Amino acid sequence: MKGTLSQERIARVALATVYGVNRRRWEALLAAFRTAEEVFAAPITALAAVSDVRISLAERILAQRSRWEEIQERAERLAARGVLFHFPDEETYPERLRAVSDAPPLLLTLGDFSVWNGPCVAVVGCREPSEWGRRGADWVAREAAELGWCVVSGLARGVDQIAHREALEAFHPDGSTLAVLPTPPDNVYPPGSRSLARRIVQRGCLVSEQFAGPVRPERLVQRNRIISGLSLGVIVVEAERGEGSLHTARYAVHQRRPVAVWGEFPQDGWPEGNRLLAHHGATVITRENWREWLALLQEEGADYRPPGLLFHLEEVLPTLSG
Repeated sequence: MKGTLSQERIARVALATVYGVNRRRWEALLAAFRTAEEVFAAPITALAAVSDVRISLAERILAQRSRWEEIQERAERLAARGVLFHFPDEETYPERLRAVSDAPPLLLTLGDFSVWNGPCVAVVGCREPSEWGRRGADWVAREAAELGWCVVSGLARGVDQIAHREALEAFHPDGSTLAVLPTPPDNVYPPGSRSLARRIVQRGCLVSEQFAGPVRPERLVQRNRIISGLSLGVIVVEAERGEGSLHTARYAVHQRRPVAVWGEFPQDGWPEGNRLLAHHGATVITRENWREWLALLQEEGADYRPPGLLFHLEEVLPTLSG
C-alpha cells in the first residue's frame, strides 16, 4: 500500500497510542522535542527528564519503535477507508473537548467531523428502556435535531440507538448525529449497530480514541467522557442504578456540563437512576421545558452543575478499571 501519511503523522499516532501517554504527557513531550519523530529519536534519559514521564513510560515509548511498521500499516489502512486523525494542537480538534483536562491525545473520525463545532447535546440511557423511556428518547432526539442540534450518543443498544435514528429522521438541514465508539471506526461496536453506523457516516460522524483492539469494559466507560466533553449538556433519558449512562453524567459534572434527566414517567414508575439524578439537582425535562433547556445550554459560560451531584454519583457507580 502506497503511503499517504507523512512519517511525522505516523509518529504522532504511534506516540498517542503508547500506554500511559495521556493528553498532558503527549503535549509535554512535543513541547520538549518539537516533533513526535524527535521524541522517538531521543535517548531514554532525555525522555525521562520530561515532566511527568517516568522511566517505565520512557521505556514503553522507545519500545514502540519496534512496532513502527505495524502502526504505519494500520494507520494507512484506516486513512484509505476515510478515517481522519485529530490531535490537540491541530485546528480540527474539537474546541469543546480541547478544554477538558482528560481529553484524549488522539481522535479518529469517519464522516463529517465538523458537526462537533455546532451545538451538541448528549442523549444517553439504558440498553433496555421501558416504553416511557423509548418515547422520551425518540422525542428529545428528534426535537433537538429539528432545531439544528447534533445529537451525541454511544451507539449502544436501547436509548443510544433510538437517539441516533431519530436524529437522522429529522428534517432540519443542520440536524445531525455523532456516535462515540469504544472501538476503532472500522470495527463498530456493537456489531448490530453497523448498518446504523453507515447511515450516521452519511449525515454525521463516528468518533473514537481507539486506534486498534477489541471492546473492553474500561473502554466502554472511558468513551463517556468524550460523549459529555463534546456536548454542551447531557440528558439521561432512563437509567437504573449502576447504568453506564450515569458514568456520562459523572463525567459531565466533572467537566462543568449541565445534567438533565427525562421526567415523563408514571409517578410510581420512575427509574432509580432518574430519581437519583433528579433528587440531587439534575434538571427534570419534559416536553414543556426541553426547548428552553437547550436554549440555556447555548448561553455563554452556562454552568448548572448541581451541588452534591458528583458525590452521590461516585457513591452509586460501580468500580470499573480504567
